[in-house]
Amino acid sequence: MMFTDDLAERLKARAGEKYQPSNGTEGHIFMEGFCFRCALDNFDEDSGKGGCDILARSFLPIEAEEYPGEWQYGDDGQPKCTAFSAASPSPEPAEDGSTP
Repeated sequence: MMFTDDLAERLKARAGEKYQPSNGTEGHIFMEGFCFRCALDNFDEDSGKGGCDILARSFLPIEAEEYPGEWQYGDDGQPKCTAFSAASPSPEPAEDGSTP
């Protein structure tokens, strides 16, 4: 949940409309809830390949045709990414510190 209950209640009328964070802090909170936990955000720093096209397009003005329609207000008034697919969790290290 990103917004307070009272704000989300007022935003229910915007369900299905494009969402754009109002500032960098709000954007980071959104990305922590979705992008950073998503299987689509698979950027490989070593090769420079991969990554999420939706995240890249989110830097465009919301009026731009290419702005991601996947970022939108949900029926509950909370912002969401409709393309979100939870990444598999990283394996927990063993007691000796090794990973399976």
